[in-house]
Amino acid sequence: MNHDEKLDRIIQTATDNIEQGVISEPRIFFDEITIPEDGTIAFGSPDAFKNGEPYPIRIRWMTCGLRYLDAAAGVPDERLIQRVGLRFTFHGQDYMRREFVRAPVWHDKPVAGGTPLTNGQSSFVFDRPFVLSARDSMRVKVQLDAAPGSSPPATRTFAVGFTGYGLDSRRPYFLADELDIADAAQHELNTSMFRNDGDEPIVVTEMGIYVSAESLNSNPTGDIRIGRLQINQLGNGTGAEWVQGPTVDATGLNAGPDLIPAFLLGTQSGRAVVHKWPPMNDDPAGGLYWEPGEGIQLEVQAPASLTGGDAAVLAIAMIGSIVVS
Repeated sequence: MNHDEKLDRIIQTATDNIEQGVISEPRIFFDEITIPEDGTIAFGSPDAFKNGEPYPIRIRWMTCGLRYLDAAAGVPDERLIQRVGLRFTFHGQDYMRREFVRAPVWHDKPVAGGTPLTNGQSSFVFDRPFVLSARDSMRVKVQLDAAPGSSPPATRTFAVGFTGYGLDSRRPYFLADELDIADAAQHELNTSMFRNDGDEPIVVTEMGIYVSAESLNSNPTGDIRIGRLQINQLGNGTGAEWVQGPTVDATGLNAGPDLIPAFLLGTQSGRAVVHKWPPMNDDPAGGLYWEPGEGIQLEVQAPASLTGGDAAVLAIAMIGSIVVS
């Protein structure tokens, strides 16, 4: 399918949804699991991966990686993800198999970005684009897991952008904002920068996220692992936040557990292990189909030699979409 055919399909789907009163939005579930240093099994937070909404959700992606911890806890080498084993249970069935499977084996999608950029950015193409109607906007909350250096004061730039097409004109739209952050508190990007000020709806197809290096650092390489965010649409749509986090933060280091580590949204490019769920139970649409109250159970295991005594926390997400009619 070439670009024009793909765009035609996206525009037609969005038009049909508007005419039928159907709302489609991304939904992301994530958890943060402290990896035991003695090689035992960890189960994560109860109901972290459970559909708590009154409509079905289809999960398309699983992403994971070692999360950033502040200097007091120690920043683990993200390459240690190669020693972490995963196992999922869905409707009584083990996936991929009953034995734990190392995280690199789950990685089945090429996501490497350009060498100058890959450490600091994530890009996310929506499986089902959502519609930003006229005068609608986006609320984007952002946060750093650790404040930049304070002697002298420094900042990190947190930037988020959305790309889409006009429903009538088919011309491209790009909505973005950035904020220089000097602490580990929660902030909100300027909603006016994400507002649809035109007369036609925008079909939003993808987003990009970037966290820079510290402003006083001579090395310009950013670090997407240190950033977190939460998103919801203002105006039409469900109004619900896209991200559901664990009920209790894994380490107690973060004031906002419902802000997802930004690297977990790198389904197209970034630093996460990325797995696309295949069709399950002969469902040709693919992915996991969660009715209200359904979900998946995760188990994690790693060798006792994983961290050498340092803290290590697995951040893992299930990414999909909800359809409300």
